[in-house]
Amino acid sequence: MKRFWTGVLAFAPIITLIGCFLIPVLVLLMLFVLGMMKAPEEFTNLLAVLFMLSIWVCIFAFIAVDIADMIVFSIFAFKNKQIDITYRSLWCGAFLTFQMMAFPVYWWIFMRKPAINSANVPNYNANYSGMQNIK
Repeated sequence: MKRFWTGVLAFAPIITLIGCFLIPVLVLLMLFVLGMMKAPEEFTNLLAVLFMLSIWVCIFAFIAVDIADMIVFSIFAFKNKQIDITYRSLWCGAFLTFQMMAFPVYWWIFMRKPAINSANVPNYNANYSGMQNIK
């Protein structure tokens, strides 16, 4: 169940970004339709304010989700004993630099499947760093 929720968290910035485009567009569409219907000016002014407010709320939500993901996935990367300490630092740098593109990649590589266990994997390499193939 933890893998499912971390997967949702990995894709949350992308979903939030889509919402950041859709919500203001829907409010703007409502404003356009009401303008065509000759709605009262007070109502269209309220929708114009709602449009600007929705843009700011969406931007704030995107930034908050992105910062929360950076913190959570950096903690996951530093606690992951499957990765060498050098790669842990590189992943944290990738989270900071590439943000919403790095979270799903990290989740796909390291968190989607259960951890590799040497007892049930033939030819398990004890020095596996997570960045090379197991032979």
